[in-house]
Amino acid sequence: RDYIQKHYLSRGGSLQGAIAGLQHKGLIYGSEQGYRLALPLFALWLCKRLS
Repeated sequence: RDYIQKHYLSRGGSLQGAIAGLQHKGLIYGSEQGYRLALPLFALWLCKRLS
């Protein structure tokens, strides 16, 4: 998890970098269903964190 945060934060903390980090996380889990559940939750968390 720390690696993923550093990975997308090193890309400037942009939404694109965050999505790339989430895709990487989804690949690690190897579960499309879990990925689909994680995407809206992650987006919500990211919006709250940025605001």
